[in-house]
Amino acid sequence: MSENTDYKKWSDASFSRESEDNQKPAWIMVSGLILCLAWALIVWSSPAWMRKLDNIFFDSLVRLGRAPEQQNHVVVVDVDENSLSAVGQWPWPRYRMGAIVNNLAAGSPAAIGIDIFFPEPDRTSLSNIIDTFEQEFGLDLTIAGVPPGMTDNDAYLGYVLTNAPTAGSILFSYEAENTTTSCSIPGLKLYGDTDFLRLREAETLICNVPPIQSGLEASGFINVTIDEDGILRRMPLIASYQGSYYPSLALSILMLSTGEDNLIIENNFFGPTLKLGEDIKIPVDRHGQVLLRFEDSRPGLKYISALDVLRGTFDPSRLHGRPVLIGTSAAGLKDLHYTALSGAMPGIDAHATLINNSFSGTHYKEPVWKYSYHLIVTLTAGIAITSLLFLSGTLQFSIFAFIVIFLFPGIGVASFQKAGVVLPASGPFLAASSLLGFLLLCLYVTEKTLATKRLEKLVQFKQAMLELMVGAAESRSLETGLHIKRTQLFVKVLAEGLLGSKKYPWLTRRYVELLNICSPLHDVGKIAIPDRILTKPEKLTREEYSLMKEHVLNGLKIIDLAAKNLSNEAFFKMAKEIILTHHEKWDGSGYPNGLSGEEIPLSGRIMALADYYEALISPRAYKPRMNHRQAKEIILNKSGSHFDPYLVEVFIRKEKNFMEIASQNNSAKI
Repeated sequence: MSENTDYKKWSDASFSRESEDNQKPAWIMVSGLILCLAWALIVWSSPAWMRKLDNIFFDSLVRLGRAPEQQNHVVVVDVDENSLSAVGQWPWPRYRMGAIVNNLAAGSPAAIGIDIFFPEPDRTSLSNIIDTFEQEFGLDLTIAGVPPGMTDNDAYLGYVLTNAPTAGSILFSYEAENTTTSCSIPGLKLYGDTDFLRLREAETLICNVPPIQSGLEASGFINVTIDEDGILRRMPLIASYQGSYYPSLALSILMLSTGEDNLIIENNFFGPTLKLGEDIKIPVDRHGQVLLRFEDSRPGLKYISALDVLRGTFDPSRLHGRPVLIGTSAAGLKDLHYTALSGAMPGIDAHATLINNSFSGTHYKEPVWKYSYHLIVTLTAGIAITSLLFLSGTLQFSIFAFIVIFLFPGIGVASFQKAGVVLPASGPFLAASSLLGFLLLCLYVTEKTLATKRLEKLVQFKQAMLELMVGAAESRSLETGLHIKRTQLFVKVLAEGLLGSKKYPWLTRRYVELLNICSPLHDVGKIAIPDRILTKPEKLTREEYSLMKEHVLNGLKIIDLAAKNLSNEAFFKMAKEIILTHHEKWDGSGYPNGLSGEEIPLSGRIMALADYYEALISPRAYKPRMNHRQAKEIILNKSGSHFDPYLVEVFIRKEKNFMEIASQNNSAKI
């Protein structure tokens, strides 16, 4: 009963150890979770390089998933290269801008927005020229025939503006400057959840010259927001200055076009929305910015050349009831911006796009909770990858991991395509990808470590089986049980002494290990020798010695029998070499085949010297033990006859190792 119990305990312990080997170590999960938290911290800190990756992802979606063309609501009057070439270089006299506004007003547009800033007086005005000549030359110029009001170009443009529904440009500066303005612009009437906004406070307001500013019905700032990578993706819609809210030029034109002057900030699932009247709802972020939905180059908007407007060669009916923007696309005026769809988009197009998006309701939406979402999905992806490792096999883990890697970018693509919602995806993608690589590396290291341990156990098992096998033969002779171990150690010392030698450059560590493993089998054939010969205390007769020599062939038969069911060609080849040739002698007087010199395999020559030395220092029934000095003298005398002279030299170099092995195993008195 106790034996069964002991066996059961041993069996359970063995299977327990085997199952522990197959389990994934806890440190891998801990390391995975730590890496997951590290990615969460990176996402929480929102570094510039990660924002850049999300912007690249967004730009790719914009390019690949372009929406159908929006309805054209805006007309753009473009001071293009042809206009500048025909009329004259920039800046044009203000009366020419007045002529453009006057001709446009004839088409009854809903509003005219001027994306051109006039912060300084027009130096081409006749009044300015007269004043300049008087101050610098003391001349009092008199110019006759000029209609009243035409001597001051700024005043003339201001007068024209009063007769049309116009919105002009102003500029905010966010750095402290000494610039002063005399203009007074009323702020917006903004209602609703305004506390939700976190607008940056402007330091300075720069206006047009007073005659022009006073002629405008509305004003809006023309500041744009360029992302860190130099790409225009967002436009500010609202700004804060001295405690009041101010609209952008595009918002001013929208208000002028619709006749609405009350704005309401509402909050919904995605965040704040700027509501203008009942029909126009513009999603903004906490900074009052709106994400633009650009179209290819310039096909989504209607364009009229400023030259055609000056000449009156355009169709005024195209303007009726529409907002009209005056701006420039000329490269020399440097109002060009990079977007996801255009390498050089004029600033006027950005304002026109914002207005067009607002009328069409086709804005992209950037949820206010995108940062929380980014953090949560990064943690989710990381924890999912780490958990999958422990819930599935390596192949299944790899498949599921790739699904997780592309799951959240896929969600981002779907939300963009279906609802125009922009979700960040860099965090979960990078976290899942890095965790997949890291965990697979950990698995590889773990499996390699376990494989090494298993190999060590296998080697130990082989060694034990070899010793058991040879011990069965040795136990029937008068030799001690330490013979196998000592001989094996001597063989290893000799073989390692040959590593790196010029004589045997082909010798490898693998060869040494294989020789070390196989050496205990050298006398395995003695198991078939009769007891009367193995245990005989006297010297053997010639007939008995002939029978004793048959242990070599018996050993070969045993190895051949074992080789039928096992497949380790190198192991069995080495074992056969040792068994068959360890009694061969350098001068050819050995057995069983009388080989000589290097005809004898190196393994057999090494085994011969190690086995002979061990026999000399060990006691036998027919002889006493010898000390190292005596054994050394005999081996030196047999160099060139019994033993390979080169191996004897190695033996002399390594004799301290031989003495230590013999001493540690208590086999001889040194």
